[in-house]
Amino acid sequence: MASTKKDPYRYFKIEANELLDQLNNGMLQLEENPADTPLLDEMFRLAHTLKGSARLVKLTNLGDIAHYIEDILGEAKAGEIQLTSEIIDRFIVGLDAVAAVLKHVNDGTDPHIDVSASLEQMKREASAPAPASEVAPPVAEPDVAGQAATVTPVKIVEKVKSREVSSIHDAPAEDNETVRISIGKLNNMLALSGELVINKIKLQEKSNQLASVSALLEQNGKYTESWLQFSGLPEFEDLKARHSDLKEVFKDIEQSIQTQQKIREEINYFASQYEQDVKLTHSISMDLQEEAFRARLLPANSILMDFKRFVRDIAKELNKEIKLNIIGGEIEVDKHILDEIKAPLMHLVRNAAGHGLEPVDERVANNKNREGSLTLTLMLQGSGLIITCEDDGAGIDLEKIRAAAIKKNMLTSQEAFEISDAELLYFILEPGFSTSEIITNLSGRGVGLDVVATAIAGLRGQVSIKTESGRFTRFIIELPRSLANLPCLLIESGHEKLLLPLSCVVETFRIEKKEIEIKGNREVIRISGRATPLVRLNQILKLPDQALDSKKIPVVGVSSRGEFIAFAVNGLIGVREVVVKNIGNHIKRVANVGATTILGDGNPVVILDPVQLIQNSKEASLNRITDGDEDEGNMDEVLPILVIDDSLTTRMMEKSILESAGYEVDLAVCAEEAMEKVKEKKYELMVVDVEMPGMTGFEFIKKFNDNPEFPETPSIIVSSLASAEMKRKGIDAGAKGYIVKGEFDQNLLLETIESLI
Repeated sequence: MASTKKDPYRYFKIEANELLDQLNNGMLQLEENPADTPLLDEMFRLAHTLKGSARLVKLTNLGDIAHYIEDILGEAKAGEIQLTSEIIDRFIVGLDAVAAVLKHVNDGTDPHIDVSASLEQMKREASAPAPASEVAPPVAEPDVAGQAATVTPVKIVEKVKSREVSSIHDAPAEDNETVRISIGKLNNMLALSGELVINKIKLQEKSNQLASVSALLEQNGKYTESWLQFSGLPEFEDLKARHSDLKEVFKDIEQSIQTQQKIREEINYFASQYEQDVKLTHSISMDLQEEAFRARLLPANSILMDFKRFVRDIAKELNKEIKLNIIGGEIEVDKHILDEIKAPLMHLVRNAAGHGLEPVDERVANNKNREGSLTLTLMLQGSGLIITCEDDGAGIDLEKIRAAAIKKNMLTSQEAFEISDAELLYFILEPGFSTSEIITNLSGRGVGLDVVATAIAGLRGQVSIKTESGRFTRFIIELPRSLANLPCLLIESGHEKLLLPLSCVVETFRIEKKEIEIKGNREVIRISGRATPLVRLNQILKLPDQALDSKKIPVVGVSSRGEFIAFAVNGLIGVREVVVKNIGNHIKRVANVGATTILGDGNPVVILDPVQLIQNSKEASLNRITDGDEDEGNMDEVLPILVIDDSLTTRMMEKSILESAGYEVDLAVCAEEAMEKVKEKKYELMVVDVEMPGMTGFEFIKKFNDNPEFPETPSIIVSSLASAEMKRKGIDAGAKGYIVKGEFDQNLLLETIESLI
């Protein structure tokens, strides 16, 4: 029988982690303002609660640390000692020991670790008039209100235990009562609300189709009116009188007209009611999604308050004076984004402390304040979040970056001379790049800022850098406020609909061909007087050519990492708020694709990655727009390929890859449908999934190859089944290639196809 033993620390670890965070942040505030009596009282109460809770669950090691901190705070409350930075250092040592115990609690390992060394260190470093080392655990101790209570330690535990049990089981229910819910459940709720929004969009599309049907019926009603007008004429009665055999026909026509009139009225009524239901569904689904989204929001301070302690430790280690300012910490942000952005922000803060802010003597010599300023600012902009990390240090030494880039063979001497300062700055975001001359635990390891760039890109954001020698360095991070919904610009290029995150779209406009200039071997246009590269988006994505508007060419200006490129497209459709769908592992390697979504018509659309897009645009060899459209008569023969897969995402992505390579692609959702298609058309090759409803891919290939009526056609299996046994089955069935989806790469697929046809 499975064990039903519950975690003995299930309530304690929730409370203790919160208490630890509050104590860490409160101690740093006390260091800045030791005369803050209400804060001192609050810290004393928190230490007292932590001690009682720890002893209740038999964690005496943690309880002893909390008890000692409580004693020192009690002396400060009584005016016996003055809180100094040295005393705060003692508290920090103790809180670090508490954190070490809690790590074991959180990890489910034995938390009864030895913390005596930390306790002794706290006592050794005591410099108060009454040394802490002489203070024995008192029999009489202050309670939460600060009054003396002569009770034994056993009674204290019983008192705390009684209070905790009462608070858990006997607390009266209130209207504002809250519950704790796992982030996984919130994620599922948000995902389901997103699916509801997608279905709401589909309903709206059906409502539009219904409106079209109503319009057709109304048009048909005009013919009805004409008949009614005709049947009311005297000539009509004469006609019926002369041709008695037409009476029944006319009667049927009149009955049919009455039936059509009733159908039209019923459909119009149904369409009206359906439209109201769709609007109500829209309102409810948007409210549900908004509530689900708001449930995930947390104040940014929930992660940023830890930075004060982080900066304090770095400053002491580097013997610098640093003040951290946090602006906008009350702004609420999606918890997932907060969790993912915390580490990158810490890298930026560490970098600012280690590289940016100067030592005290250097700052004084340059007529700066002794204390360096490091500021984290958060602000909302539209549906996005802007985070700025700025220091008032020496700025970034561009010559050091130039020299390091040459040394690491990232640039030649000539390239380093020609590159602009703005482009040079972004080399610090490259993997392994460092200008530090010595390796320490803070810098010189070549790990840090590339992690920042990668993490931000993973959040569908971007980072830009500004610096001025001797004055400041500023990192600006642009992120979506939520990863569930994403505002995008819907465009058309190469006969495909595509989405660009709105955060990277600077502007859209139209140009005439005569406005295009030639600079070197690239085309450029003038935007605000600046020469901006212009490229065809379909060429970067390797989509088929589609003739551009001969009069006014639609253009999208895209910016990332301080770089700006204009993309010529075939159409600007409009802004869409889309529900982002995760892409499969076998598609993540496809260049320029960041995510996918489904539009209201049910078709999947890719969301482009602006960082890759701009990088690949700079490196690609492109045809000029001014050269005119390619002569279709010179194009190679287009070879047809059949893709058979029950997964919509896989079908559409493979279709996109193959069409980009110049193949004609037909799709089948199952082997049975594919069998009908191969009877009607000859294909050069087939790409087949294995696990599908009905006939499997193995069975389809064998049945096809065994039929002498079908021409010899190679087939490639693309499946998630990776075992040697499955590959052997594929070979036995007659497949000529086998690609595992987990190892999927578009180049591998195209190379396999080319080798077969």
